Amino acid sequence: MESKLPTLTRMPRPIGKAASVPIYVWLAERLREQIRLRHLEAGDHVASEHELSRQENISRMTVRKASDLLINEGLVERRPGKGLYVVGSAVATVGTVQIVAGNLLWETAMQMARGVQRSAAG
Repeated sequence: MESKLPTLTRMPRPIGKAASVPIYVWLAERLREQIRLRHLEAGDHVASEHELSRQENISRMTVRKASDLLINEGLVERRPGKGLYVVGSAVATVGTVQIVAGNLLWETAMQMARGVQRSAAG
């Protein structure tokens, strides 16, 4: 079975001690983005830990930590001997969370703007 191993050129991998994000967080975000953009859809085979570690030239333990993050979020599932697969509701979940979070931030920003306007007027 061929995996849909994502590539995302606009997210360069952090290198060295100057990297502000651990590599496993970067990899999880990269895969999360691929699900959000629907490059990976429900039921798609992402890759095995071995494939991801070989492609990215990182340890399997780093890949495992990244996949554990996504598994805990309910975005992918691990199938022993086969690899990672996108969960059916993952695409909807990623989009919904972003919409809710965006709406919460928008409402907060609007309340702050109203408060500033009232202060300036009063």
